[in-house]
Order: sequence, then structure tokens, then C-alpha cells
Amino acid sequence: VTPQDPGGGCLWDSARFRDIAPRTRSLNVFARGTFALSDRAELYAEFGYARNKSRSSFSPSSVSGSWGGVNANSGPGATQLGADHPDNPYDVPVRLRYSAFDVGPRVGESDNQAARILIGTKGIAGAWDYDLAYQHSQNSQESVKTGYLHYDRVRQVLTDPDSPVGYWRIGVNAGLNSQALYDYISPRISSHSTTKQDMVDAKASRSLLDLKGGPLGLAFGIELRRQSIAMTPTSFTEARQIIGLGYSAYSGVEEVAAAYGELQVPLTESLQLSGAVRVDKYKGYKAIATPKLGIKWQPLSW
Repeated sequence: VTPQDPGGGCLWDSARFRDIAPRTRSLNVFARGTFALSDRAELYAEFGYARNKSRSSFSPSSVSGSWGGVNANSGPGATQLGADHPDNPYDVPVRLRYSAFDVGPRVGESDNQAARILIGTKGIAGAWDYDLAYQHSQNSQESVKTGYLHYDRVRQVLTDPDSPVGYWRIGVNAGLNSQALYDYISPRISSHSTTKQDMVDAKASRSLLDLKGGPLGLAFGIELRRQSIAMTPTSFTEARQIIGLGYSAYSGVEEVAAAYGELQVPLTESLQLSGAVRVDKYKGYKAIATPKLGIKWQPLSW
């Protein structure tokens, strides 16, 4: 920026690298169909697909900082400018604070895709109303980042003239750097995550007898669900090599079985009792039963 710092500092406008809001593109598709098997039963199916892409730009990375137990500000892990570096006026190694404007902004791009399929049948069998369905859904996200700095490579090109790409020239001399150098110190990094779920759901209900307030209703159902999640770590973060980024990765599978029942007892038009119980069983844990009792009283017909 102009004017420059009278104290000798280097002033520059980081706002030109940042986005106020990410740029996004979205696509959504949904379809549903039904087919009558008879006057008492039908098949149904649903399909949904969504895709969202986004891109965000942030201010350039610094060559120092602290992240994931690494201290690049001071001590043995500090980022230094070598004594023989052509941009070092002191002829001794010095700690370096430098915003890598010549590398460019840090850019994050995300591609998220989600899909869902539902197939089922419902109808009447004798005195029972039934609904049986299977659902599969999955989500995947690919994240790509550019403009981030590789810690060990940055320290190498600031101190070692025999590095594969030579010295990293900084400040007003940044124009002397090759593209190979920038590719070396700022590699393209990425991570990938997925979520999947499969579920079977069956439920049935019927009236048992007529009471003064209406039919005595009984309903029950079962549910089987399996879901898995996984995320790979961002490239090089397992070795704490990306300045400013920590390590994050996970994977797991959860399997659940559940059964439930409910009874509705309308004693009068204004008074209704209800009772229900649900049992959930997570794989590897004991089953948990959750009962519920209820009363509904409507003294006035508002």
C-alpha cells in the first residue's frame, strides 16, 4: 500500500486476497413415483441428488506461527532466513516473519455430493395398515486447498542453497522465483470424507375396538440402521507439515436395531390416554428401553 510504513515495516493490503462470501454452485434433483399393485397396496420410490461446489479465498499464509504442537515462531523450530541467503542483510541466521504474498491467497475448494434412494410398499392387509421401506443415503465431500505452505520445505529453501529449487527469494525479489519453487513449497493438498446410511423400517397399525371417544388404536414397528463415516486427513498434516493446519481424521461404523409399540385409548371425546415403549440396541452396548405414558384432556372444544 502507499504510503509505506515510515518505521520501515512492509505494509500491504491483504483484503484483496479475501472473499467476503464463498462462490457457490448448486444442483438439486428430486423425483417420486408410485405404482398401484391393487386397490389395497402400492409401491413407491423416491430419488434425491444434490451437489454443491464452493470456493473461498483467504489472505496468504505466513511462514511462521504455531499449530499442532509445532512452534515456528521461536526455539529450535523457528523459521529462519539463512546467513548466506541473498535477501538477508545481517550475515547471520535470523528469525523470519513473512506473509507469502508472492505465493498468493490460500484457496479452499469443496465439492459435496449427496444422494438418497427410498423404495417401499404400503397398504392394507386384513385389519392392518402397513408400511415397509428401505432407504440408502450417502454423502461425499472432496476438499482441495492451494496456497498453503509446507513447513520443512519452507525452512529448507530459506536456508539451503542446494535445495532442489534453490533459494526462495522474498519481498521485492520474489519475481526471481521459479514456478517449480512455488510448486515445491506450496503443494496441492486435499482430504476426502464419506458418510453412508442404510435403513430398513417396518410399521403397522390397526384399530382393536371402538370406545366412547373413538377407536382403540395399536401400532408397532421395527427399525434397522447401519451408518458409517470416514475422513482422510488433509495431505501432510499427519506429519504436522502444513503451516497453520492441524490433523483431523476419523472412521467408524454404527449399527442400531429398534422396536417400538404404542397404544391410544380415547376414553371419551375429551380424554385420551396413551402408552408407548421403545427399545434401542446399539451394537456393542446393552439394549435401552424408553417408556412413555401420556394423558390428553380437552375440557373445552376450542
